[in-house]
Amino acid sequence: MIAWSSGPGRNPGGLGRANSLAEATAVSERTSQPLDSSAAARLREARAAQNAESVRPVGMIALTVTFALLCGVYAWWFYRMELVAGIWRYQVLSYVLVPEQLLREWCAVPDGRVSVADRVPLLLLAGWIALVAFLLGRLVLSWLSVTRQLERLEYIALATGTGLSGLSLMTLAAGLLGLLDQPLLFAGVGLLVVGSAAWQEWRRAVHGPREDAGESIGAGAARGPQRTPRAVWLGLPFVAAVCAGALLPPIDFDVLEYHLQVPREWVAAGRIEFLAHNVYGNMPLGAESLVALAMVLWPGAAGWWWGALAGKLVMALFTPLTALLLVAAGRRFVSPTAGVIAALLYLSTPWIALVSMGGLNEGVVAFYLLAAVYCAKLWLDQRHAEPRRACGYLWLAGWMAGSAAACKYPAAVFVALPLLVVVLVTARREYVRSVSACAIAMFLAGGLWYAKNWVQTGNPVYPLMAQVFDSRTRTPEKNAQFRRAHRVPVDAAGRAYAPRQAWESLQLVLGRSLWHSPLLIPGVALVVLRRRTRQQSAPWLLVFVLLVGLWWLFTHRIDRFLVPGWPCFALAAGVGLTWSEARVWRVTMWSVIGFGLAANWVLITSPLLSDNRYLVQLEQLRDDPRLSTTTVAHRFLNAHVPSGQRALLIGDAAVFPLRVPVLYSTCFDDSLLDDVLRCGDREGRRAKLAELNISHIYVNWAEIARYRQPGNYGFPASVTRELMHGELALRQRLIRPVRVPELDPRVGEIFEVLTAAD
Repeated sequence: MIAWSSGPGRNPGGLGRANSLAEATAVSERTSQPLDSSAAARLREARAAQNAESVRPVGMIALTVTFALLCGVYAWWFYRMELVAGIWRYQVLSYVLVPEQLLREWCAVPDGRVSVADRVPLLLLAGWIALVAFLLGRLVLSWLSVTRQLERLEYIALATGTGLSGLSLMTLAAGLLGLLDQPLLFAGVGLLVVGSAAWQEWRRAVHGPREDAGESIGAGAARGPQRTPRAVWLGLPFVAAVCAGALLPPIDFDVLEYHLQVPREWVAAGRIEFLAHNVYGNMPLGAESLVALAMVLWPGAAGWWWGALAGKLVMALFTPLTALLLVAAGRRFVSPTAGVIAALLYLSTPWIALVSMGGLNEGVVAFYLLAAVYCAKLWLDQRHAEPRRACGYLWLAGWMAGSAAACKYPAAVFVALPLLVVVLVTARREYVRSVSACAIAMFLAGGLWYAKNWVQTGNPVYPLMAQVFDSRTRTPEKNAQFRRAHRVPVDAAGRAYAPRQAWESLQLVLGRSLWHSPLLIPGVALVVLRRRTRQQSAPWLLVFVLLVGLWWLFTHRIDRFLVPGWPCFALAAGVGLTWSEARVWRVTMWSVIGFGLAANWVLITSPLLSDNRYLVQLEQLRDDPRLSTTTVAHRFLNAHVPSGQRALLIGDAAVFPLRVPVLYSTCFDDSLLDDVLRCGDREGRRAKLAELNISHIYVNWAEIARYRQPGNYGFPASVTRELMHGELALRQRLIRPVRVPELDPRVGEIFEVLTAAD
């Protein structure tokens, strides 16, 4: 690297910073006390300034020009990739030339009915849940005696995340007890939390804070405020886009199949029970429990739908919480500027916006992973100086890791297990106490999900590891089908870990992943320029590399599953982009960041990423005929299934938009049609259909054909057109086809069930 001495007396400002550095270091050495977080941050900034000033102007200009040229080359490679069929990334930038086109799409001109008032109740409910979560987490942090050591941003993020995990756990417990039909119970718990927080504030105002409990809110910030760069406000447009998108009706298949559908079934049943027809509904769904909570609290018969939108917003709030924690991480461990840049890079990553707006749970896991790493680092840094408070950080790290494992099975391997290993290796003489504390916190946060599965199915990780545990609800054929669909991909030669596969996966990380950001890789590449940046970024890069390695070794390598690692990667990029404080570097860096933020915001708010009709009336979007042909069938069933009867869906599991009762199954579960067919003769089958109150049958031929493609999930061979039209319709006269003009029969067909009178 290039580093020439600038000579004395050349930069008076640098001399002042050098004096501050010397004074801070001298005070620390003289008193034999470690610097507090604010002083340490100022010390790091002073050292950074000295490092920047040790590079001569000619060398700095050369490095900056080289960086700009390399960014240009990377952008040329990045934006020449195809987003969807016939549309390349660079074409998205055309919106910059015609920004009014975005506004027209937000309003769905010319047929959209503009309305934002219908979002207000959803915002109020989501805000109430977030407020109760913050106050609940505040009580937990006070009990752990870590409050006085946390700065305000840390406090807000960690308290809210802890409280949301607590509300999710409360919803699970109530569901297992059959209390999901008691909205007053949940409202009463919320009021109790608010009352407890108010009483704590009154006690503090009258008697003062208890020194041993550490109850001063964000007291760490009082040690010397740090100036947060004004660029932090550039994150607001991205937060607004995420929240606006989260309030729209869901369109992602997984969300319609189980992320929202399963909470709907829980609330309808009033309890959380085993779902034999939806294998995903029996996995840990800690994030989705918050959706169930919103559904319970929303009054009326349509509470499941409106509550789902409010619950989607609650899940999306984990994204700005992650950004707050990134800003706090920069302030504590690097510099305020690095934290702000990391937050901006994270918020502007299209992958983050996609999962947050769509109702997927990777953004929730991303927060808990970052929070677990953050608290574990606080424990490692302070376990010798302040053992008592460090123990609180360890409990908090375990709770965050357990909360991640409560959302997805992979998080148990990606987050919880590595944390236990780190604690075991670093605790030394107190490893029994430390590992026990961490493990207990993990179990309290996420263990109930695994215990539920063990009781209901005999398998705590249902439907995984069926060959080890007694999965009495699964057949060997179904287990083999699930393992085959979720195994590590193999190439034509049957190899799972070939060099070519490793290179293809590496390209996803480097930018070929569909919804990557052009800002992350250049920032991370810069950490090699200085020893300081390499040291500061090492913990965060290590976490990301570990996650990528586990993802490549043990999963089916869907790039969306890498999203939980993007916060750590973004923080490393923030460190790299702040390697120098020289003016020429800062101007160039912010210019590159500005271009990348603008390009990403245009993509995030365009229809290419997701539905972007942010200002259209929600009732109009609820039955929008333009979403898919499946919605055409759903609209027909909504209008024609009689009251008290149900529709049977074959091959279609994305059933959340349906307003009428339905029977369905995923491709990994047995269909109720098989139960009907097993009845044998015509009268037995007719009686079974009448027993199930089935009035219509919808067969999604397009989905069935997709499942049956080579390498796909698979689908039973018994469901054919000959079965439906020949045996059941023509010969046994149990059903008859219904002509729906908008529905292509090659895509899907609806059949009406005939009664004996017919």
